[in-house]
Amino acid sequence: MALAWDQVEDFGKVPDRVIAERLGCSKSTVGLQRRLRGIAPFAASKRRKNIDWDLVADFGMVPDSRIAERLGCSSEAVCRARRARSIKAYKRILEWHLVEDYGQVPDRVIAERLGCTIRCVWRERQRRGVLAHAYGSPA
Repeated sequence: MALAWDQVEDFGKVPDRVIAERLGCSKSTVGLQRRLRGIAPFAASKRRKNIDWDLVADFGMVPDSRIAERLGCSSEAVCRARRARSIKAYKRILEWHLVEDYGQVPDRVIAERLGCTIRCVWRERQRRGVLAHAYGSPA
């Protein structure tokens, strides 16, 4: 069955996925037909808030996710804006010297206490040459 592509009026006005679902074809097929007609893809930016990124004073001082939450946008949008201004990402400084129970409790417990990932604790424990907590042994 040949699709009547000339009857599709909403190329670029809605995502290709929506048209594909309506016509019962693949998203890539719709994208090809849209490109053949010289129509730009639907841009989510039409729905984005107009954010004046130059007014964001705390790039690199707090996590991108916190700025995104405050501005009501995605972390990726904040990351792009921060990188466009050549500002390095926020890096949380963990106070490893305050942790005295490496190997005595599971890495998970230390990670929860510090607010970091288990992998982060594992790397620091490896760096210090401390063996892992033996599960099942008294802590």
